[in-house]
Amino acid sequence: MSELTFNLTDVTCASCVKHIEEALAKAPAITQAHVNFAERSVQVQGDVNAAEVIELIKKAGYTAQVYVSKAKQAAQAMCYVKQLVWKTTAALVTGCLLLVLEWGRLLPNLQSLAGQFAWAGVALLTLVVMVFAGGKIYRGAWQGLLHGTTGMDSLITLGTGAAFIYSLLVTLHPNFVPLSAQHVYYEAAVMILGFVNLGKLLEFRAQGKTSAAIDRLLDLQVVNATLVIDGVDKLVPFAELKIGDIVRVKPGEKIATDGVVIEGQSTVDQAMLTGEPIPVEKSSGDEVTGGTLNKTGSFLFKVVQVGSQTKLAKIIELVQQAQNSKPAIAKLADTIAGIFTPIVLSIAIITAILWWWLGPVPKISYMLVTTMAVLVIACPCALGLAAPISVVIGMGKAAEYGILIRD
Repeated sequence: MSELTFNLTDVTCASCVKHIEEALAKAPAITQAHVNFAERSVQVQGDVNAAEVIELIKKAGYTAQVYVSKAKQAAQAMCYVKQLVWKTTAALVTGCLLLVLEWGRLLPNLQSLAGQFAWAGVALLTLVVMVFAGGKIYRGAWQGLLHGTTGMDSLITLGTGAAFIYSLLVTLHPNFVPLSAQHVYYEAAVMILGFVNLGKLLEFRAQGKTSAAIDRLLDLQVVNATLVIDGVDKLVPFAELKIGDIVRVKPGEKIATDGVVIEGQSTVDQAMLTGEPIPVEKSSGDEVTGGTLNKTGSFLFKVVQVGSQTKLAKIIELVQQAQNSKPAIAKLADTIAGIFTPIVLSIAIITAILWWWLGPVPKISYMLVTTMAVLVIACPCALGLAAPISVVIGMGKAAEYGILIRD
């Protein structure tokens, strides 16, 4: 039985979480799989290796890699943020420009030949911006279609695609639709993409604040320790300590790992563990905890726990596991997000049928207008994003104030 953690690079909503967890749950060798939407990671337990898990996730239509270091994640995050900034800026600036052109009636009428050429140029500009700002979203929707899954990418693709195609139809054949419906929605297509990317930027900022609370716990871990060998002090990496080693702690140093004092005495600040700011007296026979701060004296202690078995490591593990556990509201959001897109598509189809059957002439024109309205207004699934992000941010704020939630 092994426990593996992977980074996910193209998870965009709660529907994605549901699809990945369901795909992994079908594998007999996997006993448990939890996707952390906020951290874009998945923890897998079972008798499997990394390559098998990555292949299962790939078959579900997503991309995964073995969990990488914080430094590498930070570098990847900076690149991701820069891309989002450019995509958001391009989409929102273009959308605002198109709004000004339309509100100010600065372009010729669609009924004229000059108007059709002018708006065809606008259509080309819109298409370029859509590909730049929404290319990853469209690829995600296509991959979902190939694997028979739907999610937020699918809705955004349908909404922006419907707005663009309808606008292009009106541009090239304005008389195909009633006079009252001869409007283009190029600005809607790019503005949707702009706000989606802006939402991702704000979400990423919130995740960063939450992760910072966990990082502060990780910062409590010591990098090096003073190992005493035959009476001689030797500075060694923390990871090399073994149970039974003798370690010296000097005034002002953090205690490297859990142990028992065997010589000397001091006062130790245990606030990170107990919340109590008053230092505690330590002498021979007393227990000390890794990550706590030695204040005044110097002492030797024998190592009793190392690595993942220390109290600090277990606290960090509990906080990270808490991010993966789901309260009832998050489970409800996952369920709704999983069926949200099919429901929207069903409503759009029903809308089209009703307007074709009962609508006024020209039926196909009104059918297109109303169906497009359903697809655009249903984009994207906010509930699926709000619940998991709210839970993680709540736990992050709690951690800042010393409250650790384990489930």
